[in-house]
Amino acid sequence: MKYNIDLCEEHDTFYKIQGWAFDENGNKVDVKANCKYTLNRIHRYDVVAIFSDVAVDELCGFELIVKKGFLQRFKKPKMAIVALKQSVELDLPILQKEEIQMDNQEVDLIYQPKISIVIPVYNTPIQYFQELIASIQNQTYENWELCLADGGSDSTFVDYLKTFESDKIKIHYLGKNLGIAGNTNEAIHQATGDYIAFCDHDDCLVQNALEEVVKTINSKNEPDFIYTDEDKMSMDATKFFQPNRKSDFNMKLLEVGNYINHLSVIKKEFLYHIGLLNPQFDGSQDYDLVLRVSENTDKIEHINKILYHWRCHEDSVAGNPESKKYAFDHAVEALQAHFKRLGEDVEVVKSEMIGSYQIKRK
Repeated sequence: MKYNIDLCEEHDTFYKIQGWAFDENGNKVDVKANCKYTLNRIHRYDVVAIFSDVAVDELCGFELIVKKGFLQRFKKPKMAIVALKQSVELDLPILQKEEIQMDNQEVDLIYQPKISIVIPVYNTPIQYFQELIASIQNQTYENWELCLADGGSDSTFVDYLKTFESDKIKIHYLGKNLGIAGNTNEAIHQATGDYIAFCDHDDCLVQNALEEVVKTINSKNEPDFIYTDEDKMSMDATKFFQPNRKSDFNMKLLEVGNYINHLSVIKKEFLYHIGLLNPQFDGSQDYDLVLRVSENTDKIEHINKILYHWRCHEDSVAGNPESKKYAFDHAVEALQAHFKRLGEDVEVVKSEMIGSYQIKRK
């Protein structure tokens, strides 16, 4: 049996768990709880595509709503995934946020590259920006620089930005908005580091994020591209939820949708070799970049730790995927362009699951 828990949220009166599971023959399996619960089946075309060697039931996805109640005083709430020959029992709530595991031992980092963190900004709420800056300045790894490109913010925010200018924080005032890709490219042009780390203007890094990246650079022979796990963060940065535990690099999964996201780091020399972000795919410019990365190197490493907090609000793709439908249209175009470069004649269409795609080979 194979299974994965994608989401576990604890609410006042219930737990919500989402994931997928299937048995050795690809059949969907039973999912239940030892308390009152409701089970909803979900189409998971992405899982079908990943495990293409098995005839996986597209309804292998599930949403389990487990009610809280009086019985919790006497027994611990649990969920179970049950197949004919195997079952798995999990306590609720499933761990939502990995504690930061700081290494108490000194690590001899023979190579200590400069990491250039590039961020496009535009009238960022002050509180969010302060939290972002603090998460960077408090990094346990110190050889970094921050390269900001302001896309025509109002004078109040520009004046505020100027107070951060220093040897480690570079700011390019564009005077106009060039779009996400264009603004980010201007930030990249300022970078003097060996590696480029991409970050959004209202998110936060975990304190040891850059240290873990540099450990991987040293232990994995200077990979061209690195990505980490992430979770979502409440507006007030007090709650962390929806941990996104990612696969090691999987081309089949990438062709279903962009599972890479944050934090992603790329060797600067390699980035200039394959080309900067393409404004044609604004909103999915990161997806296009990762697809081009995959076409040009196999030196791709995954850090199996949550090192990035993605702030979740109703206007962000994190909180409301439908708020920026153009991003998913551009994702289809980026994926179509990817296959064209590979010389494959395919049609890319959106699947029922937002942010995932189906490849129809002709």
